[in-house]
Amino acid sequence: LSSSIRIHREGRPPLPKVYGDEFFEYLALFLPHLVEAQFAGGEPFLAAENFRAWDLMAAVAPDVRCRVVTNATQWNKRVERALAQLPMSVCFSIDGITKATYESIREGADFDEVMANLERFCDYARSVGTELQWNFCLMPQNVHELADVLLFAEARDIEVSVQVVHVPASASVAALPVHDLAEVHRSLVEQTP
Repeated sequence: LSSSIRIHREGRPPLPKVYGDEFFEYLALFLPHLVEAQFAGGEPFLAAENFRAWDLMAAVAPDVRCRVVTNATQWNKRVERALAQLPMSVCFSIDGITKATYESIREGADFDEVMANLERFCDYARSVGTELQWNFCLMPQNVHELADVLLFAEARDIEVSVQVVHVPASASVAALPVHDLAEVHRSLVEQTP
């Protein structure tokens, strides 16, 4: 559903905007009663509507707990401004800990830039006292890096949640033939220390 992918990779028009002024007028009424908000799906730091929501939250409900699930591909003045006005917990969605694995899964993304941004987000969260989390989407393509992801995250005090991918089957550990699944198990046991 990414407009960027639809336009640049698929040659299709972007999806129509669905959040107009009326939506944000209603949102302003609800925000003071909100306890927590999560922004996820695609890359939240690319959606103009999210920045508008964060501006509104900062103005009318600055104490709402805010969590952003990011692939860490974005870091710019606009992101810095959003982070400065509203303390955000950060949840990373990064599916590899080496350049080769990561870039084979996330077409067009730059591993070195993502890791630099990850460190920026970590520094930010520590400075404002918000949480850090990592959703690792476990797939046959990256299962060999699980232990290294856990060690990397542990060194930065990032909680890891492993999400087992089921669809498509080509990205599902659960859909592997029994022999291949036994090999995955063996390799994970080897990595235990």
